[in-house]
Amino acid sequence: GGAALRANCKVRGTLVAGGPGPISSFVIEYIPEELACENSPADFIFVLDSSGSLQQENWEKVLSLASSLLGPLSIGAESTDSRVAVVRYSSGARVWFDFQHSFNKAELQQAILDIPYVGKGTATGAALNKAREELLLPDPATTGRRSGYKAVVLVVTDG
Repeated sequence: GGAALRANCKVRGTLVAGGPGPISSFVIEYIPEELACENSPADFIFVLDSSGSLQQENWEKVLSLASSLLGPLSIGAESTDSRVAVVRYSSGARVWFDFQHSFNKAELQQAILDIPYVGKGTATGAALNKAREELLLPDPATTGRRSGYKAVVLVVTDG
């Protein structure tokens, strides 16, 4: 089945979640088959929870999920390509990289996999504000966020 992300953007694949205990201990695996914006590239912002309740093992799964979601996307500097930025948060929030970090899919996937775990509090609101204030407003010169392109924000959190 498919789930609409935004207007013409769709994600299709298999989400597997299971395990004993609270949601933070669930094993989550996503096997993407399709993530595309038909004839409509987008600026994707991943907002990733690195709080203590998530734990290191699940943080690595979050990074793997985010990295794998880039697989089907056309990433690059052309007007027909999508771009990617990441906000990592725990007790505080930080733009880990903006839309100009790299236009190479493999480099972006590795950059995501290399984001270190923090393991402190959970400041989801601060992370969303950081994404809005520093990444959502079009600012090609500073962050690479393009005017006229859809922004798709994907938040991965354990609550």
